[in-house]
Parts: sequence; C-alpha cells; structure tokens
Amino acid sequence: MVRRAAILLGLIGLVAALWALGGAWLHRAPPVAVRPQQATLGPLPAISATHANGQPFTGWASVPEKAKIITLWASWCSVCMAELPAKITYAQTHPNVALVAINIDATPARHQAALKRLGAPLNLANIIWLLDPTKQGAYTPLQASGVPETFIANSANQIVYKQNGPLGLHYGPLAAALQQALGPD
Repeated sequence: MVRRAAILLGLIGLVAALWALGGAWLHRAPPVAVRPQQATLGPLPAISATHANGQPFTGWASVPEKAKIITLWASWCSVCMAELPAKITYAQTHPNVALVAINIDATPARHQAALKRLGAPLNLANIIWLLDPTKQGAYTPLQASGVPETFIANSANQIVYKQNGPLGLHYGPLAAALQQALGPD
C-alpha cells in the first residue's frame, strides 16, 4: 500500500516537474475556433442547380421567406451530415426562414441516398434541397471555399452573413445575422 502511494506521488512529482520546466507537450492545445466571416454585402448570385426531383431551380424569387439559410454540403462531409438535422429543425420551427441546402456530391444517386439517411423532409415549402454536382452552378457563383459553408440572406436576397465550418443557429453571430435578416416583425 505504501509502495503504491510512493509510486503515485513520484509520478505526480515527475509530471509537475516537467510541467514547470515548460513541457507544453503534456497538455493538448485548445482547438482552434472557427471564426465566422462577414460576407461582402451584396446580392445572392444567380445559381444553376436541380431540385431533389430533378427539376431546375428557378431562382431566388421562388424562395419568398423573409430570411434564407443557404448551406453548401456533401454526403461525404461528416460535419455537414451532423449539422443538417439542426438546420432542418430550425427551418421547421421557423416558417419565415427558408433552408436552401445545396449538395455538391457527384451524382444524383448519392444525393438521394444522403437525403434518405437524413430523413430529409421533401414536401416542405421552406426547405429546398438542391444538387450542384459540378460545383459550377452554385458553389462557384457563391464563391464558396469548402463545406460546410453557410450564408444568411434577407428578404431582399442580400447576403448579410457567411460562415465557413460548423455553426450554431441559436447563439452568437449567426443568430444575430438571422435576426437581422428577419428584420422587425
């Protein structure tokens, strides 16, 4: 019993000594925070993409909601697949907000499989599932740099916010951007 205590105290002393000598390798550095970026205020660009049913997207005028969450995603992106359910729920509980989810996967079959895995609602007017397999129809015009990437646009189809990487819809700068896009009630 005394021997175990002595070994434990010796290990604690060794760790403390290494720590005091600058052994930064003993602890992990905190994760780098994803920093939101303000997009250059400007109009949403015209995009070319297809709906989940294969019909072409007819333009932003067909999305009448006050605010729009435009998200670029892919089924191979684990972060995208993890955060899409929260975006779906947000749009379902905020009918004056549209979710326009643009998948950059290579084939319609992968797109349909991903929608099935997500349990994606396909019959809600304010949730729009689009496919841009070439990355030229929507990804390039939006000047995207990766997935997930999220844009917030107001009812005038002006981009008011852009964020690369994972996000939270209910707090921080993105929540403030959604409030700004919604405007006064």
